[in-house]
Amino acid sequence: MNDCIYTKTPAACWNDAFPIGNGKMGAMVYGKPDTEIIALNEDTLYTGCALDDNNYEAYKLLPKIRELVLSGKPYEAEKIADVNMTSFRNTQAYQPMGNMYLDFSHGNVDEYSRTLDMSTACVNVSYRFDGVNYKRCVWVGAESGVLIIKLSADKSKSISFSLKMDNVTQYSVKTDSESNYIMLGQCPDDHYPEIVYNGNGTKYEVVAKVIHNGGELFAKSGNLVLNNADSAAIVVASATSFVDAISKADAPTHENCMKKLNKISEDNLEEYLNADIKAHKELYHRVKLQINGNSADGVEVNSLMADAKSGRVDDRLYCMLFNLGRYLLITSSRKGSKAANLQGIWNDALQPKWASAYTANINLEMNYWSADICNLSECNAPLFDYLKIIYENGKRTAKAFFNCKGWCCGHNADIWGKTSPYNIPGGSQWGLWWMAGVWLCTHIWEHYEYTKDTEFLKEYYPIMRGALEFIEDYLIEHNGVLVTCPSTSPENTYFDEEGNACAVTYASAMDISLIRELSNDTLKAQKVLGIDSGFGERINKMLSCLAELKIDSTGRLCEWGEELPEREKSHRHLSHLFGLYPGHIIDEANPAIYEAAKKSLKVRWESGGCGTGWSAVWLAALSAQVYDPDTALAAIGKWIARMDGNYNLLNIENPYPFQIDANFGYLAAVTNMLLRSDEDSITVLPAIPKSWKTGEVSGLRAKGNRTVNIAWNEDEIRVEIINKDAKKEFAFANMQKNKGYTIRNI
Repeated sequence: MNDCIYTKTPAACWNDAFPIGNGKMGAMVYGKPDTEIIALNEDTLYTGCALDDNNYEAYKLLPKIRELVLSGKPYEAEKIADVNMTSFRNTQAYQPMGNMYLDFSHGNVDEYSRTLDMSTACVNVSYRFDGVNYKRCVWVGAESGVLIIKLSADKSKSISFSLKMDNVTQYSVKTDSESNYIMLGQCPDDHYPEIVYNGNGTKYEVVAKVIHNGGELFAKSGNLVLNNADSAAIVVASATSFVDAISKADAPTHENCMKKLNKISEDNLEEYLNADIKAHKELYHRVKLQINGNSADGVEVNSLMADAKSGRVDDRLYCMLFNLGRYLLITSSRKGSKAANLQGIWNDALQPKWASAYTANINLEMNYWSADICNLSECNAPLFDYLKIIYENGKRTAKAFFNCKGWCCGHNADIWGKTSPYNIPGGSQWGLWWMAGVWLCTHIWEHYEYTKDTEFLKEYYPIMRGALEFIEDYLIEHNGVLVTCPSTSPENTYFDEEGNACAVTYASAMDISLIRELSNDTLKAQKVLGIDSGFGERINKMLSCLAELKIDSTGRLCEWGEELPEREKSHRHLSHLFGLYPGHIIDEANPAIYEAAKKSLKVRWESGGCGTGWSAVWLAALSAQVYDPDTALAAIGKWIARMDGNYNLLNIENPYPFQIDANFGYLAAVTNMLLRSDEDSITVLPAIPKSWKTGEVSGLRAKGNRTVNIAWNEDEIRVEIINKDAKKEFAFANMQKNKGYTIRNI
């Protein structure tokens, strides 16, 4: 139900194509009847190479910067930091693998349809041309490891096409003796501020082979041509020379492509299709959501989006977007793949915005907020694999920039494990933030709380410890308390006494909240594992001296260590509210801070917040956290309305390119309306909108390794909680109370 995104038109451009993938290989399928375009990606294809870009002289300037900040001269501090607290290269960019073109020469067609079936991870295209009904099915399989295009027609000898490929990077093409079409290429050494080729960029290869019944296959004018077949399939494999984040890239691309291709034949093609679909369904069908009992399957997405633009978001669209978020996580982040980047695994640009890499001051974390609660814990694996990489590189960054123990990471990272600040002078509001390692480590404890996997916790505990060792060294005393300095509230700025826009200060609310969050997590991890009590004593001592969150003169939460005149009340980042969500340190147990956080959220919303998609869905999740479903739903509606015309429902908002984070963050907002939990309690429907009068959600996960099914109508809420083999059922009268129903001591 609500598993299909359906339209009656082919994609006019990349932004409107349908995404498919298996975690490692991705593709955007246009569905064109005349010349099909399939844009290819592979998760290890980046510019650059393994390189230590830390500035090992930077730490010498830290005392001067701190002195200026704490003496009320942040603007002068920034001028020094902007030039000297930078690394020797920029974040490297995720690259396109190229485009494959299939020229069918089918002009005006009838009865056209294009569907992304999220339940099978297939794109299906059908149409009628010259009296023949054609069908096209495209998928990238987790079991097969390749992209497969299956072509059929209801009349014999009707399948004919010409195949070719190109790319925006350096490339060449050829056919081999077995009539395989091969594209070879290499990425640039760098992409910013300009494209540079010195021969050290990652190499790649794409090989396509055609399996056909009847007809003739041959090479002509550099293309691969099939004429008059009864049916056909195109199998596409890709590989890069990437080995790992510290090695010279020299993996054998051709050998690795052919290993994948050679296992696929006409005899086992259907077998692989079935295996690929089964592997996808095993994850996708764990969770189901239905609101007000309707299904949009068979309803054109264009119609749903037109209604959304006018302010009428169909309940079916809420469910479809929920399913799309889960679908995108499954298809861009699976065991053995790299972590989902700013665009998941889908990118068509040589110089993509923000490098299409890892923005770790919100976007990377948001990608994984809902993996556990949406019963996709396995999809977290690439994120935790990546933590091991930046943990090692981050030790060098901590030493180089701060002369500190432990490890840290700045706000931009890439496949090479970049942890240092990027090399763009004048970027203090982005570059001088060092808390990504702390934030990412909170995902370790969160994952443990859902899975109760003690072996996992034991494996990753040293990374949590290392992040706090950095904090322990980085904190300094100011006015009798420990503070971070320099400190920023990601990307936000304030006015100093001279009216200069500044970002750098001390003890931002986000810094303090992150430190308290990870400290609490680490203390709990020590108790579970029965280890490291000596370090626990140091953590408690640090916490007892750490600066507290403050309330400003307007009753809002102070974003920085002291009340400062904010430059932009509607700023897209909500970093100072981290402790409310996704963190846990701001709650009703401390009513003064809780109310200040609520007021801060209210002012952001009323000042015109939600400037980006990810900001809108974060605000929605925060609103749900404070039992405000009306604002949550309004923020979601604002985001959806801005995507008008994007008939694949990807988070693309003009003038911004595709950013996948909002598609994932939307999951967090909706699940936060439906369910929240801790070790001892489960709360159902804590922020359910009044318009969602009836509904059902099954398969959500609660902390404590439990599965929760909820069904509700205007008269009753029914809940099933499954813990291992035991199932308990509960029923409540539905009084539409905004704080939901809490079940304790389960």
